[in-house]
Amino acid sequence: MHNHQAPVPIALPSGQEHPRCNLCGEDDAKFLYSSRDLRFHVPSVDCPGVPCRRCALPDLCPRPTPAEIGKYYPAHFYQGRDSDHAERRYERQWRYLEGLRPGRLLDVGCANGDWMRFVANRGWDVAGVEPSATSENPHGLEIRRGRIPECLDYPDASFDAVTAWAVFEHLHDPLGAFSAVARLLRPGGTFIMLVTNVNSLFSRYAYQEDLPRHLYFFSERTLGDYARKTGLSLAGIDDTT
Repeated sequence: MHNHQAPVPIALPSGQEHPRCNLCGEDDAKFLYSSRDLRFHVPSVDCPGVPCRRCALPDLCPRPTPAEIGKYYPAHFYQGRDSDHAERRYERQWRYLEGLRPGRLLDVGCANGDWMRFVANRGWDVAGVEPSATSENPHGLEIRRGRIPECLDYPDASFDAVTAWAVFEHLHDPLGAFSAVARLLRPGGTFIMLVTNVNSLFSRYAYQEDLPRHLYFFSERTLGDYARKTGLSLAGIDDTT
């Protein structure tokens, strides 16, 4: 027996979309939890986190569209990043670069360019990309504005290192961004990224992902799957940062 009725379309609130899994392409997820914007309290509908049943990548579904997401990033989201606290964080981040020979570095999601300035002062030639129109460029650095990964249209093998600190969980298309990074790295190049860990106590039991700004919740398994799918290799995970 077959059901020949046309599928009933999912009714979504205005400004929301229902994506397939970014990693495996399936549309088969289970409900994890739901929350509103608890950080900036921008009015929104409930945002459910849903892990894919096939590859276990949790994401936000439904989620704000690329045209809608900007309203969840008020101007003060980017303020205070050059404080003493931020400088201490940059010192910790620098540990992952200090063993590398300085070359050309791209910072993905560079905000105001404060980390780029820190790295440039240590001998690196830096560039950055930033999707927000409200962030500034107080250091006069090379910052390209645009949506990620579309703005990552540099020539192949342009960079010795790429960094992305707390960025990929905000992207609508992390697979496209991973692919772009793999293309932009020179042979032997290094990609250093920081993402939230969905298996951490903070995420798994306290349900404290920054919804709806966090669109994806990563784990060691899914990071490895992204690496294999895009031609990168996962050199290691440091969960102490």
